[in-house]
Amino acid sequence: MQIDGEPGTGKSALLEEIAEECARSGPVFVLKDSRIQPKVGRRMPMCWGFRRYRRAPARICCAGEPILFIDGIDKITDSAVQLTVNDVLKAVADDATLGAWRVLVSIREQNLKHLETWLDRRR
Repeated sequence: MQIDGEPGTGKSALLEEIAEECARSGPVFVLKDSRIQPKVGRRMPMCWGFRRYRRAPARICCAGEPILFIDGIDKITDSAVQLTVNDVLKAVADDATLGAWRVLVSIREQNLKHLETWLDRRR
C-alpha cells in the first residue's frame, strides 16, 4: 500500500500518524529513506528478532497486525540501500512466520516511475 502525493502535501505526516495509531494495537517498524543502512541484506529481519527468536513473531502478531512503514521510499537512490530494501521486502514476503506483516510506504507522485526502476515487485 502506498501514500502518494506532491511534495509538501503531508505524506510523511500521514504515515507517522498512521504508524502511531497502529502502534496502539500492534507492532510497527518505521524506516526513513535517510536512515536505512546499505548492505544489511537479509540479516536485517534477524536484527528485528524475527529469525533468531522463532517464538517472538507469534507473540508479536497476536498483539495486532504488524506493519512495516517506509517513509520516502522514492528518495532512495543509493543502489546498496535499494538492495537492502528489496532484501527486507523479500524476507517479509518469503518467510511464513512474517506472513502477517503489511507494508505501507510514502512516495512522491512524480517519482512513481523511478521506484519502478529498482523495486522488485515480483513479491
